[in-house]
Amino acid sequence: YAFEMAKTLNHWNKDLTLLTNGKSQLTAAQTEKLKSKSIDIIEDEIFALEHSDGQLENVVFVNGKKLALKAMYARADVQQHVNFDVLLGFELTEFNTIKVDEQQQTTVNGVYAAGDCTTLMRSLSVITAQGTLAGVMMNRKMISEDF
Repeated sequence: YAFEMAKTLNHWNKDLTLLTNGKSQLTAAQTEKLKSKSIDIIEDEIFALEHSDGQLENVVFVNGKKLALKAMYARADVQQHVNFDVLLGFELTEFNTIKVDEQQQTTVNGVYAAGDCTTLMRSLSVITAQGTLAGVMMNRKMISEDF
């Protein structure tokens, strides 16, 4: 995910540094591509963020080094707040989102999901469309079963 995020951010800002907060999980090809785009990779573990009145000033690493930054983009882990996957038995993706097909059905027949729990694209228009699609597909399935 860090590689994809770096690609997107590089489109808007050429002054990028990737902080992996420990050993990088990038492939050799991804690492080389980032280096070819002058994107530095720092694998040091992060200890703290320093700020002044909420404005980021430095990233402080466990080894004591500091990196001055004006902005930072972070990928927050996705955590499902209810363990529906355990309760209902459907699968999660590698990103911990609910796995759905193109009709928003989970891996359990008749169970649909939509919104932030199914995607990393946090956008009202996306999740509204997903919810609408899930509702239409559920309705079609029920009509077909009753017909």
